[in-house]
Amino acid sequence: MDNFNIKREIELLDSCLTKCVKFDTKFGDLIELIIPHTVYPPREDSSMMIEAIDLIKGEVGRVVEIGVGSGALSIALAQRGWSVEGFDLNPISVASARGNVKRNDFEDLISIEEGGPGFDDWELPECDLLIWNLPYLTPPQKNEPRLGPLEELGLSDLDIEGGWSNLIREKLEQYEWERKPMALILFRTFPRSPSDPKEWRDNGWSERTLVKRKIGDETLEAVALWKIPDDKPSLFLESIDSTMDYAKNIDSDWGRIRVENQTSGRGRNNSEWESEYGDLIATWSVDNQVLKNTNSGSFQLCVGACIAKTIGADLKWPNDIFSNGKKLGGVLIETSSDQEKIRVGLGMNKYPRKIKGVEATGWTLLEPKIEAQELFIRIDAALNSWIGKNERLPFIKSIEMNVFSWKIMSKSLSKGVISNYESAFRICGIDDDGGLVGVDSQTKFTIDSLEKLIISF
Repeated sequence: MDNFNIKREIELLDSCLTKCVKFDTKFGDLIELIIPHTVYPPREDSSMMIEAIDLIKGEVGRVVEIGVGSGALSIALAQRGWSVEGFDLNPISVASARGNVKRNDFEDLISIEEGGPGFDDWELPECDLLIWNLPYLTPPQKNEPRLGPLEELGLSDLDIEGGWSNLIREKLEQYEWERKPMALILFRTFPRSPSDPKEWRDNGWSERTLVKRKIGDETLEAVALWKIPDDKPSLFLESIDSTMDYAKNIDSDWGRIRVENQTSGRGRNNSEWESEYGDLIATWSVDNQVLKNTNSGSFQLCVGACIAKTIGADLKWPNDIFSNGKKLGGVLIETSSDQEKIRVGLGMNKYPRKIKGVEATGWTLLEPKIEAQELFIRIDAALNSWIGKNERLPFIKSIEMNVFSWKIMSKSLSKGVISNYESAFRICGIDDDGGLVGVDSQTKFTIDSLEKLIISF
């Protein structure tokens, strides 16, 4: 970064382009910020980040802010009791943030330094939370107009795979502490920037969108990202009778077992589930507290949608995984009246084959290079995003699950013909309990049983 030519920025600073801004941190009176040119001022995306911060539960602790800009978010965090270490690559931002911290009397809780991802010798300090209002503008291509170099640092993403966010993800994955911190990052999800939450998902990170807003033609999301703690390891066995039965004895709010071979697997209605070596066979034991905020129908639908999205497949209501009109996998959900757990079983074919005379497909046609363990890690993180218990985040509600499930499932519904043995009809939505809402030429009705439904691809 030392090779940046900042002559243009210095000339603009000399022309008195510094301004005073009043900013609402949602914590009492407005704070006053002095912001010189090239320093990013607090805007609506900054307010989104504060909304997301206020959704994080539990005790405050140590937080690292990347790209502090004027220091607005660091001050908002300090107002809530967090101890903040802030970093910025722009030396003018560092000076501005330090001045604003002093002006608002938070020097005891906030320190600001020059550095961050992009500095070869920069080390990420130990923390409980990392936040970054990520620069998300599409980087200019060759011969396109550019901002000044310091402005580009604060506003534009990197023109590399994964963008700025991959640099900080790699830093977080180098952590040797017992628990990796949670990250809270603002992404532009439409149009896509190089920085994309998918890069995190593919590397086994769970995610939960806390605040989402459309601003002009852009969609911004403040996303919480975390790794499943090391003290909740998954279990792998070569061969057992049934992962669903074994999981009854797992005492964890996020217990998981994966096996190479299952000799007595079962599907819906106690049907036999056939598997081969190399298939993905796993069961999750989940804290049923999630059902206090949703219902079993929405839960079941969301699980199937989550798995389908992870592998790039379709969801056939309520929770079968399909691709190109052929079954790829199935989900089984069980509860016991004497237990406080929900068991989520998954069977997924690795290779296409005939099962009981019916052509089935495998995930290798979608992701040819992925083995069962890597696929398990991705699905594990994805399920944890939606149905896992995270003490720092609120549970997801039924309506959020249904909206997500409808987005995934409607893709497959548009490809087939739906009927109920008597006539064809159109599916127009999901009800509050995760059932399908159908409509024909005369009436609207609800489908709550698979036996009443035929989907022909």
